Amino acid sequence: MDKTVVSHPQVLSWLRESILDPHVATFLAYLRDRRYARQTQHSYICAMAHFARWLSLEKTRLPHLNEQVVRRFFFVHLSRCSCPYPVLRTKHEIHAALRHLLAMLRASGVIPQRQNSDPISLELARFDSYMLDVRGLAISTRHQRVLIVRKFLLAQRQGKHFALGRISVNGVRAFVLSGYGKYSAGTVGVVGGALRCYLRFRAMEGDNIEHLREAVPSAAHWRLAGVPEVLSDQEVHALLNSFRKLEHSPKRPSTAREGRPGDRGLPAHRAPTNNQQGCLRSACRSLRCADPFRRSSACSSRSLPALRLVTFACTHSPSQHGVEVA
Repeated sequence: MDKTVVSHPQVLSWLRESILDPHVATFLAYLRDRRYARQTQHSYICAMAHFARWLSLEKTRLPHLNEQVVRRFFFVHLSRCSCPYPVLRTKHEIHAALRHLLAMLRASGVIPQRQNSDPISLELARFDSYMLDVRGLAISTRHQRVLIVRKFLLAQRQGKHFALGRISVNGVRAFVLSGYGKYSAGTVGVVGGALRCYLRFRAMEGDNIEHLREAVPSAAHWRLAGVPEVLSDQEVHALLNSFRKLEHSPKRPSTAREGRPGDRGLPAHRAPTNNQQGCLRSACRSLRCADPFRRSSACSSRSLPALRLVTFACTHSPSQHGVEVA
């Protein structure tokens, strides 16, 4: 036991005198492998010591350790706990620590694997094994996707039975888009990604679900949309008429700076002045385009022709204040 994590003699005594003593170092290595902070390691070891003391008082054998024993510890013991200092009684920390403890003991083969009779739980267990063994996903990603797929399968279940053949295209689209208007595009993308991962798993199992994979909608990232490559006649008209809004602007054009060749598709011989940049931004807003002077990855090479056209209209306009289109 590393005494740099927990050094209190009472906590160490509870661990040494319990059935969990041979597994304390393994549990600490389990937490370190998952990069938990030292304070979190300290809290989880203290929670383990509290649980170990109670197991000793209850004379519980290690092979009988499961979620039912943990629930009895929570609802029977913690509600009237009178264990001496420095016992940890914070419920959310104890719950998290014991959940990791059971996972570690099962992974080490110390206690038997959890037996699930629910068809959905069995399906999710196979899906989690696929994500770990085939995809190599992290535990946090697997946990998130299992929760999403569980909600999906529960929504598609009819009675107590679940059959993949009963899932329809409309059911897939309705589940992904159920949060439309409430969730961000990123959240919708996460839900869609989890569902695609599950359908790839079912395809490896031999199911014909290609039509369901194609039905999973993708979230639109309008913020990343670039300037259109070619402007229509209406867009050009809206662009040139937008300069009329600045006809009475009190700002004076500042001295033009020399532009760099190839910078955002701007002409190499001159850069637009501050006033002209304001005109261009106003024009882009009227066309619902991205700001061409903001340095980001949103403007791709496809947008350069349109940017050259817009910038040319700015820098070669007959008037500093506006251009009127008949």
